[in-house]
Amino acid sequence: MTSAKDVTSIVRENLHLVFGEEDPEKRFTELSRLWVPSSKSLFIDPLGLFRGHEAISNLISSLRAQYPGMVFTELGKDIHILLWMAPKFFGLSFS
Repeated sequence: MTSAKDVTSIVRENLHLVFGEEDPEKRFTELSRLWVPSSKSLFIDPLGLFRGHEAISNLISSLRAQYPGMVFTELGKDIHILLWMAPKFFGLSFS
């Protein structure tokens, strides 16, 4: 089972190394390393539903082009509350 510390580390890496990366090739490499296999990757956003690493990376590229110089930052200290979602279930976990 993944610990809260591991989840926090993965989320931070995703924020900085995927969403924060300007270089599309570096971003794609990190996205491929951190996310589940491309065929199972799904990102749900108000802009749409994005399937696969390429679609997710392209979304991030378009966001970065729309807002040049944008920096993704952590809003505060991790309080170990995890919101999770599965195909038919969702919930809130406290650790």
